[in-house]
Amino acid sequence: MRYLVISNNMHIGDNLTDEELFVLLSQHGKHRAFRLLYLRYWDKLLALAYKKLQDKEEAEEVVQEVFTNLWRRRKSTKLKNTFNTYISASVKYEIFACFAKRNKKNQLSDHIQKIGSAVNSVEQWIDYKDVLSTIQHTVSNLPEKCKLVFQLSREEGYTQQEIAQELKISTKTVENHMTKALRAIRISLHLLILLCLI
Repeated sequence: MRYLVISNNMHIGDNLTDEELFVLLSQHGKHRAFRLLYLRYWDKLLALAYKKLQDKEEAEEVVQEVFTNLWRRRKSTKLKNTFNTYISASVKYEIFACFAKRNKKNQLSDHIQKIGSAVNSVEQWIDYKDVLSTIQHTVSNLPEKCKLVFQLSREEGYTQQEIAQELKISTKTVENHMTKALRAIRISLHLLILLCLI
């Protein structure tokens, strides 16, 4: 990649590559570079999101969130591959999160049956709504990748192998994320029991 020296008055041309524009965005905070990336990718990403979500408003919100995060994290984000790979993966993660939000209320009751004896003990002491609220709060505070793995497993019904393929991680990593998520939920529920017994 050639080194670009851009002054405040110099025009940033349309002929620059995505990666060169990203350098201008991340290292120099150039609004023009951000706008060009936005224009290049908005329609493509919107079509991708709409294909998965089948809801124009949700699709627009997903893509807008991706670009908002791109600007917000411009100084800390590092490209490991191409910008296209990065931005496409970002949209995919937002789509997963959107599906999770859709299904969360309907699927939380299923979580209680699947996370083990800890939940059964809790239901003897506390209100069902408190259990649901505790699980929801705990899941929302998990690390992003761990939360996605848990939601894909429990809310989308994905197998560990399917999750590994979708997120491009090993099945062992998927298993580790699930173990971490379930442990966090059990700890939260045990704390809830203790609070109710005090």
